Amino acid sequence: MPTNEDLGRAIRRLRQAQHLSLEDLAFKASMDHTYLSKIERGKGNPSWRIVCALARALDIGLYALVRVIEAETHGAFYFPGWSALVPSEACPSAHANAHATPTSSRS
Repeated sequence: MPTNEDLGRAIRRLRQAQHLSLEDLAFKASMDHTYLSKIERGKGNPSWRIVCALARALDIGLYALVRVIEAETHGAFYFPGWSALVPSEACPSAHANAHATPTSSRS
């Protein structure tokens, strides 16, 4: 099960892929940059409202955010259309395996 640390790493990777500063993303998500910093470090416990606001500010859907978290924590997952949802810089390992057979590391 993904953790707050996994969410934080995904948010940071997506933010950096879009060349946004911590302050810029916090402004776009209508939140304080210190709280966003806590989230990115896995120290915050964001509500669904905050997670949705961050996804909107990053201009991605929740599905795409979850895919980034999954790729980061369990290796590359591939689903048709997935690469169109997330910038390749956000998850290079998943895009590198885009033509691989869908796999899961879960038993």
